[in-house]
This record gives sequence, structure tokens and C-alpha cells, in this order.
Amino acid sequence: MRSPVERQSEDENMHASIHLPTDASTNQHNTAPPRLRVAIQQKRYGTKAVLGNIEFNVHAGEIIAVLGASGCGKSTLLRAIAGLDQNWQGNIEIHAANNNRAAIVGVVYQEPRLMPWLTVEENIALALVGDPTKTNKNTAGTIRATNKESNPNIHGLLQAVYLENARHCLPKQLSGGMAQRVAIARALVRAPDVLLLDEPFSALDILTRRRLISLTREVTARFQTATVLVTHDPDEAVRLADRVVVLAHSSTAHPDAAGATICADIRPSSDPADKFREVEGIIATLHHHKQAAHR
Repeated sequence: MRSPVERQSEDENMHASIHLPTDASTNQHNTAPPRLRVAIQQKRYGTKAVLGNIEFNVHAGEIIAVLGASGCGKSTLLRAIAGLDQNWQGNIEIHAANNNRAAIVGVVYQEPRLMPWLTVEENIALALVGDPTKTNKNTAGTIRATNKESNPNIHGLLQAVYLENARHCLPKQLSGGMAQRVAIARALVRAPDVLLLDEPFSALDILTRRRLISLTREVTARFQTATVLVTHDPDEAVRLADRVVVLAHSSTAHPDAAGATICADIRPSSDPADKFREVEGIIATLHHHKQAAHR
């Protein structure tokens, strides 16, 4: 078993060495059609409106952060995009990068949700064998066979998330940041067209969180995945996203009538000196709409 010092060192050795695509490829979403189109007119739970008039697009290689206070419908929106909730009015389109197959969606949750009896690379291969919720120790052999067949792809992902030296480790031997990197690699192993991040950094300390934010930007650019991050942290949203969509109850209608709507669509500055002001502005926007919703 690896010591805490070894686990910490593994996290600290993570550095920005991935060669990103050229400017032409990273900026291709300026002219290419969007990978994801979201247009939800209304989502209700019983008589309560949760979402209303939510519209945005996400291009390949682009990261959109959906920001809002707890209970504003962020996770509900993510479930709708993932296809886990289809009881809403509107339209969601996901366009596959490869026209010869159906679109693929990858999800990274707040908790890594790793299988404790599988190694790092076997946990990544888990996404290739069907429904992970039906996996147990008896299916480990199938996962190992799948891992062997897909080894080149998995090896490339292990390198991308700086875990090639931990490929044979069990989850109990990993730090929190390392475990979440396994979850990111697992979500990418099927080459998803859209990657959904459900507050995946919220349980991590601030230094690990910022390292993973940098890593997520790198792998998203490298794999040209359209990414949607759900978060309640303005700092995280500004650091990670190309655009920040702020959800709040409309100030012009009763909150139960419209549900949460997009109250701001912000494109964070690349200048670090401006980021603090952008975070403060987002907080002020959320505070204003929260007050308006309770009048």
C-alpha cells in the first residue's frame, strides 16, 4: 500500500505537459455547428416550475459552466442533458463527431464512484462493459479482458491524467485528487461527444481543485469534447469555463411561474487580473436575483 506521502507526491507531480491542439483546432467552435444544443422551455416538479427558457449551445472543445445557488435546478438541467430525465418541454440535441454512430455522453460526478476491488485501469475499462451499477466482483474477469483489448486507449488516458504509474493501484491507495482523475479518464474512455461535470471538484482541497481545473481544460482541448460543468462556485466557473451561464429565478415574474432562467451569460476574461472582478460581479448578480425572487 502506498503511503500518504507517496499519494501526495503523485498529485504534486501533476503538471501541464500535454501538447494542446493548434489555435486552428481549439478555435474551430467559432464556425463549426455546436455539438450540444439545449432549449428547455419548461421543467416542472408537480406544480412547481424548476426551469424555464433555458437556451445555450456548446461547441467541440468548449466548456460551459452552469452556475447558480443550491436548489436552482442545475443538477436537474444536467440530468436532462444526460437523458436521465425526459419529463420536460423543449429540445436537446447532441451531435456525434462521427456520423456513423450515436452520440455519446460521459458524466463525472461529485464522488469518483470507483469500484474498490478494481485497479485504476480496470475502473477506467468499466465504462466499456455496460451498466456499471450491475458490476460486482464476479464480473471483474470480463472487465480485465475488456481492459486488455482496449489497453492502448486506456494507456493514453492514463498518460493524459498523469496516472500511468498508478495504473495497478486500488482506490484505497489513491488520494482524493487521484481518484477524481480516474473518474475523468473513465468518462472519456468511450470518446464522448459531450462531457458533463456534476460539481466534481467540490469535495477537494483548494490546491487539488485548481490542479484538476487546469487538467480538465487540457484534456477537454485535447479530446475536443463539448463540456458542461455544474457548480455553485463562481471562482471555479471563471477559472474553468469559456462561458458562464448563471441560473436564477427571474426578477420579472413570480419564481413558481417561470422557474430558474438564464440571468447572465458571461465570457470570462483571459486576463487573471480581471477574474476577481468577474467573480464579484457574478456573486452580485446572484444576490440581486435571489432578493428579487423573494419579494
